[in-house]
Amino acid sequence: MRFGRNLHRHRIPEWASSYLDYGGLKRRLKLAVRDAAGRPSKPDLTDFFAAVVRESNKVEAFYQHQHGLVQTKQQAF
Repeated sequence: MRFGRNLHRHRIPEWASSYLDYGGLKRRLKLAVRDAAGRPSKPDLTDFFAAVVRESNKVEAFYQHQHGLVQTKQQAF
């Protein structure tokens, strides 16, 4: 079973913009590895890691927002 192939099946449409861009990260990583092919140095993963940080921050902001909503609803009880 491939993770990326099944990921979309479990997504909640309203939250789609807040999901980690698994496909985009995978493409960036493959590009960095492909560009380094045939060179003795390691792949330059700077762009990939910057994208990981951006995606992680996006998911964290969504989580914090949802957590705040749950806390507000809980306080209403």
